[in-house]
Amino acid sequence: MLGYDTLAEAEAAAPAFVLFRQGSLAPHVFDGPSADHISLVHWVNRLTGSEAEVSSVVSLTPDNFERVTTHPKRNVLVQFFTPW
Repeated sequence: MLGYDTLAEAEAAAPAFVLFRQGSLAPHVFDGPSADHISLVHWVNRLTGSEAEVSSVVSLTPDNFERVTTHPKRNVLVQFFTPW
């Protein structure tokens, strides 16, 4: 697993999938060979010891980023990308 010390470092690695574990802004960046949804769910489950399923997609903004990613009862997988 690639590790980043700060959120800014994780964002700079875009495109990337970044996991924020329950209540934390410490980023865990997906480094698997394939970013299909099955590989991503298996990766999240391995890191968290859970049996996660895809539940919803939310567009993050500067206004809601911290509130969504630090949810105390959810692990949050974020896809950072550039639109061009």
